[in-house]
Amino acid sequence: MASQGVSVASLLQFWARLGPKGDMMLHYDPQRSSTTDVVRQAMIPLSRLPGQGGQSLAALLRPGRSPMRSRNVLPETMVTHSWANKFLHLVAAVVADALKEDYFGEVAQIMTTV
Repeated sequence: MASQGVSVASLLQFWARLGPKGDMMLHYDPQRSSTTDVVRQAMIPLSRLPGQGGQSLAALLRPGRSPMRSRNVLPETMVTHSWANKFLHLVAAVVADALKEDYFGEVAQIMTTV
């Protein structure tokens, strides 16, 4: 896990693909969908490699990713979460931390109105 970093930009690109305006989990609702929902209905299907099983979210979102090569990205911050919490809150908290904000509420509000 020490080399399983994900950039905020990559996480936001993934976020943008969720819901009716995206191409994954078209029923995604930021006010209802939990982290478990997103993992099971978007991340796991997206991360499957034919005949090889799956890969981690970090590998999936890594810039220039390829099943044949792996460029590890060192994380700058440790993120922990609850599977039952809203995925919106997880992503908003990561973004707020990157912006040096103390609270994620305003970030979450912006994310749902853009």
